[in-house]
Amino acid sequence: MVDFNGHLRLPMMSMLFPIEFVFLFCEKLAFWHSDLLVPEREMRRISVVFDKLKQGETAAVRSISWRIFFSPKLWRYWELIGCTTRGASQDQYNKGCGWWRNFRFHKNRPEDPKSPKWKGYSWDHGVGIMYWKRKHAGRVVGLKERRFAKGHYSRTRKRDYVAMSPNNEFRDLRLDLIGNFDLRVCARELGLESYLETECGSG
Repeated sequence: MVDFNGHLRLPMMSMLFPIEFVFLFCEKLAFWHSDLLVPEREMRRISVVFDKLKQGETAAVRSISWRIFFSPKLWRYWELIGCTTRGASQDQYNKGCGWWRNFRFHKNRPEDPKSPKWKGYSWDHGVGIMYWKRKHAGRVVGLKERRFAKGHYSRTRKRDYVAMSPNNEFRDLRLDLIGNFDLRVCARELGLESYLETECGSG
């Protein structure tokens, strides 16, 4: 276990921080949202996909809906679940096309971030990864979002979702999840009850 915030001690550190710097500490890193549960069968399938990634490749969820289909500057790859290699991470960083928001402001982007060229580009995470693929021939293995939709326990899934923490840098998703979802019910929906019994005990 690595505490990436051990020295910085920021109020909150997004998972995107270590993902941006994979090339500094490992050959390959899989990642997924903390509000995502994946059934065992799907986890075994996706682990094969991740295992087969070649150096220089990234796997991520392709997020292009019909609503933005004709607006390619809004296209992105989503970090709901994915995996990246040291080579891909290094190339994305060198070209300023990583996972952070507003990738056009990345220190390694040579162009003026306020130039007309960037007008219309989304600020969201993963837009830089899509740009890396489309403009720099980056190699991305696209994953289908619908394969993971059932196990994504997000605020968009629950109509009566009540935020338990502020939606800013002090957000504590752990509190939001505990306050809105019952882990045992979620595990039962996905056939993961045995893992709770193993890790938490039957009581």
